[in-house]
Amino acid sequence: GWRRICDDGAPRQPLFDADGMPVISLNDASNIDGFDIDGTRRFPRDRKPTTTQLATDLAVLARCAHVLGERVYGCTFDFANFFYQFDFRGDECWKINFVSPDSSGSALRFHTELSMSMGL
Repeated sequence: GWRRICDDGAPRQPLFDADGMPVISLNDASNIDGFDIDGTRRFPRDRKPTTTQLATDLAVLARCAHVLGERVYGCTFDFANFFYQFDFRGDECWKINFVSPDSSGSALRFHTELSMSMGL
């Protein structure tokens, strides 16, 4: 199958616009390493529940549901495509664009991505 992959680390070598201003990659501009200049973490570590914690929570919910005459439904997600669930803010969309040839190969098409893709 086909999966879109963008390269927001580009440009990989020095590049300047028509006014001589350097082109900065989106990754560099967003400081994706998650640390501030002073080395402090900008985002808390992601803490996921363990299997034991999940089983305990489900047991409690199942007991409550039994007492109340209700049911508990559960589902899991394949996070292989997790990035596709995040939409970009409207004022950020101008940064996530690409050009491709049309099906005839004689013209170009302009695309704007509205959600994250792999490679961001």
